[in-house]
Amino acid sequence: MENILGLRDFKRDYLDKHVQFTADPAKVSPLLYSDVPEAIAQRIGMSLFTDRKTQQQKLGAKKENKPTQLRRFYDELCLWAEKVAGKPESFQMHLPLVRMLKAKVAYAKGRGHVDADFEALMRHCIDQIDSPVKLHQCKTFFEAFMGFYKATRPKD
Repeated sequence: MENILGLRDFKRDYLDKHVQFTADPAKVSPLLYSDVPEAIAQRIGMSLFTDRKTQQQKLGAKKENKPTQLRRFYDELCLWAEKVAGKPESFQMHLPLVRMLKAKVAYAKGRGHVDADFEALMRHCIDQIDSPVKLHQCKTFFEAFMGFYKATRPKD
């Protein structure tokens, strides 16, 4: 898997290529729940910075994107996935509220709780949800992402 920490256009150069949900569960990429969320967890949790003393690039935790903040978005996604799983015919009724997660992420970004990378990830994923199957794939993807994220930032 490629190093995505230094990508300038995270969405175009990585998300559009690697985070794709499909109506046919048999066609899900074998990396969607393993290597892809691991790389994204690194990108969203860590950043490259230049050490002032040594002038060398180092890897450090971002001040935004605390695991508890990201967990709130994952928990809400789980809530909607659970409601739809119990009654798939209710999907269209719940879809506007699922899509409202984009507004909630934008608000969190405006308050400095999440950064542009996390907002891009959430928007990219939410925009793809158009069926109960894709909602389930999105929830499963975020479950894997959260596991890798907590491993990336265990002290937060």
